[in-house]
Amino acid sequence: MQQKGQGVYNVVVIGAGTAALVTAAGTASLAGRVALIERHKMGGDCLNFGCVPSKALISSAHLIEQIRQSEKLGLRKQDPQFEFAQVMQRMRGRRAKIAPNDSQERFESLEVDVFRGDRKFKSPHELEVAGARAEEKNKA
Repeated sequence: MQQKGQGVYNVVVIGAGTAALVTAAGTASLAGRVALIERHKMGGDCLNFGCVPSKALISSAHLIEQIRQSEKLGLRKQDPQFEFAQVMQRMRGRRAKIAPNDSQERFESLEVDVFRGDRKFKSPHELEVAGARAEEKNKA
């Protein structure tokens, strides 16, 4: 087994968003050597800022609106009672529940070499992240 950052990788994935994580895990499951480079948060925008947080907030907003429209369903009219801080806490809880699936630790357990930081192209087939090098196997 080669040391992290040394030698040649079958696949170098830049970013740790949804598609990147699927690519890294799939390649690793086929015994490919994978380098995954992420400069910010594992899980990318979907987990941290977009899909997961927005769906949790939209779900709460839909329920609030259903309560406001309850008379249309034969129920007594009600004004929904909610605390925005609790809605946000629920959203953060949903995100925290999913985060371990996208974590650096999980991907390292799949034998993916995870590099954190900005990447710099050294050549058409070579990258550097915080001083560590990642080289792609299939040079054209």
